[in-house]
Amino acid sequence: MMMITGSLPSEIALATNLDWLYLNNVGLIGSLPSEIGTLCVLRDIIIRNNQLSGPFPKELQELTGLIRIDLEHNDFSGSLPTKLQSSSNFIILQLGGNRFSGHIPSEYGAMTALNILNLTNLPLLTGTVPSELSSLSLLAHLDMSGSDGLSGMLADDFCYMQNSSVSGGPGLAFSDLNAPPAVWL
Repeated sequence: MMMITGSLPSEIALATNLDWLYLNNVGLIGSLPSEIGTLCVLRDIIIRNNQLSGPFPKELQELTGLIRIDLEHNDFSGSLPTKLQSSSNFIILQLGGNRFSGHIPSEYGAMTALNILNLTNLPLLTGTVPSELSSLSLLAHLDMSGSDGLSGMLADDFCYMQNSSVSGGPGLAFSDLNAPPAVWL
């Protein structure tokens, strides 16, 4: 395993044809450089198990070609991103294991291609799960386990999402007690 230790340099902007960035468990610290927003071809960004901090990088919200963001197990904080420009293209959004707070944005319901939404171990999230998420017909995995600040009743539509699994903390319940066995809380 290669350990980079330190911050991701702003020279990342020189990699203009970079379409995926995978930096898992390499010892990155600090915040992502704003220059990451110049990587117009970037489709996949997987930077997990590091010590990156600060708010969700606004520059990532402006990239139109992204289909996957995985920033799990870092130290990002603040609100979850709401203005993901390529939201209709997203397939995977994994942000668990950080220090995000606030509500799950209802805008995630516009991510019509979303297959995986992982918001695990985000104990500072509060409120209810937006009913808009139940309209995501391609969503196969919704995981909110360990996000114990979430509460309330999940919309009945979550019970009938085909080929899907839903998991969450103790504050969440289904309003329909006839939920199929593929749903775990």
